[in-house]
Formats: sequence, C-alpha cells, structure tokens
Amino acid sequence: MNGVLYGIPTNKELCVPEGVIINKTAAEEIGWDVTADDPSITCLADLEPWLEKYKEAHPDKYPYLMDGQAGRWPDEPWCPDWCGMNTNSIAMKMAPAEDGTFDETIYSIFETPEQEEHIRLMYDWAQKGYIDPDASLTSFDYNGTFGRGDFLAFAQPLKGNNIKASEMYAANATAEFECIEITMQPKCVVTTHAGGSMFGIPVTSQNPEAAMKYLNLMHSDATLVNLMLFGAEGVNYTKVNDQQVELTDQNWYGVHGGAWTVGNTKLQYVLTTEDPAKNELLQSYADDAVATASLGFRFVKDNVADQIAAVDAVVSEYAQPLMCGAVDPDDPDAGIEALKAALADAGMADIIAEVQAQYDEWKAAQE
Repeated sequence: MNGVLYGIPTNKELCVPEGVIINKTAAEEIGWDVTADDPSITCLADLEPWLEKYKEAHPDKYPYLMDGQAGRWPDEPWCPDWCGMNTNSIAMKMAPAEDGTFDETIYSIFETPEQEEHIRLMYDWAQKGYIDPDASLTSFDYNGTFGRGDFLAFAQPLKGNNIKASEMYAANATAEFECIEITMQPKCVVTTHAGGSMFGIPVTSQNPEAAMKYLNLMHSDATLVNLMLFGAEGVNYTKVNDQQVELTDQNWYGVHGGAWTVGNTKLQYVLTTEDPAKNELLQSYADDAVATASLGFRFVKDNVADQIAAVDAVVSEYAQPLMCGAVDPDDPDAGIEALKAALADAGMADIIAEVQAQYDEWKAAQE
C-alpha cells in the first residue's frame, strides 16, 4: 500500500526479556538448588561455577547452549533486532538508567566495550568446554541438544511464568527433565516484540479477499486457531477440559513456529503441562514493563541497502563465530579488530548516519 508492506499482528505477548532456561534436573544433580529468577544469578558470568560443575560431571557434554549462529546474549543491554539487520549490529540501549532517563545513542554494537567483554567471555567458555564447538554452524542442532536434556543453561527469549520453557519442552523434548527460567534483562516493551509475528497477503495473491477472511478467522475463530496449533482433535490431541489438551501426536505441534505465531493467543487451548492461565499471563506480564525510548521506531533500509548487505555479510563471517566463542578475539585476521576494520570498510558509518537521521525525524514527530 503506497510502497509500504503491511501485516496483521498476532495477538501475542508484548514483553520478551532475554534469559536462560535451566535444566533443573541437571542442576540438582550437581548440587544447585535453582529457583525461578534465582537471585544468585544476576548476570551471565554468575553461571560459571555451575557450568564448571556440570562439565566435571559430564566431560563429553557442553553445558551452555545457544540457538543457531547468532550467539544469543541473555544479559545484553541492547534493544533486540533494532534495525532489522543480520544479527543485532546497530541498536540503542534498551533499559532506562536508575533516574529513568534513556541513553538514545545509536551504537555500532560490535565496536563497543560491552560487546568485546561478552565475546571474550564466550571464548573463555568455549576453551573450557562449556560451548559446543559446532554452535556457530548452520548445521548445529540446538533443538536436539535441548530435547535430549544435554545442557545446563539454554539462552532464550523468555515470556515470564516459565512459559517459554514449557513450550520448548512440549515441542522438542525426547527425554524427561524439568526446566526453570532465569530472566536476565529488565522488562521492557520494544518495537520488534510489539510486531514480532505478523501475517501478510502476497501482492501476487489471486484472491486477497479470501486470504483476508482467513486472517480474520485466525483472530476470531477458536476452532481454526486450535486446528492450526494442535492439529485435529482425536487425531493429534485429546481435549482434557475447557482449557487444556494432551498431545497424542507430537509431530504436528513440533513443526510450526510456536503458539505465538498462530492468530490470537487468547483463543488457544494450552497443554496439560502448561498453566491453565498461560494466555492471560502472557498478556499481563507486560503490565509493569517499561516502554523503551524507541518504541515504535522502524528503520527503512532503502537509502543504504548496499552498505547493509555488506555489513550483514561481515557479521556472518566475523561476528557470529566470535559470539559463539569459536574464534580467538585477538586473532589478527578474524578477531575483534579485524571485525571492526571490516565493518568500517563495509560502510557502517553511512548506515549509522542514515539511522540517526531517520530516528531524529521520527523522534521529532512524537513531540
């Protein structure tokens, strides 16, 4: 519409802080009586004594698990997916300072001291055998590792009330173990989560009106929503009560993107392994969350598309292996300084300038 792509947002959670899913069964085996949002764990580095104990108990396993190539960072200070680039390479800081003010500086985050400190921690952990050497590869099966319970801490975006852990377990677990969550970021509402799942109608659609009717039903018809989420009643699941179902066929529930991608979460049943009030909790979790300074800002890439493509390629080559501990940060050809030089050559300064201009214009329009 007028050159802009629109989508229908899923009615889902709005507050998704990063954190870790803890394999509680494994934690108890090594003497850690872990609790939800364990007060002894205030940052990622606080996990190290327990990672060490797990590694001693299971020398052939890797206690710290990340999903895919990105090298997820559970206690990072940055707004997630801030510019919609390959990995989060440009962003503002997410949370306010103690006095309530926001730092609205636009950072090239791989050139900051905070990012360097984290990269060095990941390399240290990899050297100690806490991170799988294949973690930065596209072929790395992190879901399989999780499903087998072969981990202690799994870096993930969370939703409060142990909901993400329950969803991950239901979709992937092939072994019996308990999970518990530790949130590592403050509760903030950011743009990417407000529109984190959307459905659109392709411009090539031969019947867009029918497609729109289907999207309307996805947000209003509980039968359709639960068919998409769980499959057919009596075939893929059994209804236990008015709110909960029990899976009889794991295959269906494990192949879609997750409950948060399917229409209106308020119309969904929940699993018997989940809190019957799950969907209400998803909504209410954001009630006391803080709106970050840039909530609503979206970067339009058109003016620097070539530079963005070049920077994204640099991030894939250099940053992702560094974030997974696969490369020595001091390696002259592939380490932090090599990454910074490659980002400069790719045109990072041009992108930052364009983002700043767009942000200034957006900010002025809010006043």
